[in-house]
Amino acid sequence: MLVADLFLPARRKPLLGWGAVAGLVVALLALLPLRSGTHVTFCLRTVAGTTDNGACSYVADHFALSFQLLVLGGALLVSLLSTHVISEQRLPTGEYWFLLLSSAAGAALLPAARDLATLVVALEVASLPAFALVGLRRDGAAARPR
Repeated sequence: MLVADLFLPARRKPLLGWGAVAGLVVALLALLPLRSGTHVTFCLRTVAGTTDNGACSYVADHFALSFQLLVLGGALLVSLLSTHVISEQRLPTGEYWFLLLSSAAGAALLPAARDLATLVVALEVASLPAFALVGLRRDGAAARPR
């Protein structure tokens, strides 16, 4: 989104929102093949050469997939609701969509994280862009005296 924002003229900036919506729809569709069983990755091998699901960094089970569906569906709803608001509020378009998608990606990674390193990375990727989204409005409306 940030790179596309550099090359798009100002009148084409609303296309970034529809690109974010398309990306979230593709991410939701990518969950469909994972419904059958438990899928693991980044696993440690035991002495016998087999893989233990308890020693994996990422486990896509039904619990994780249901929360990923909720997170990505919520991000899709937010994206659809905010496509027209971005231009009205004069927010930086590329930064907004990048931060929203980054926060959604981190939140989708959280339920599937099974070790401390993956959990900390997912938590940081989910929370730091959310903090930046809160401060994205630069008009100083919060700083005005009442």
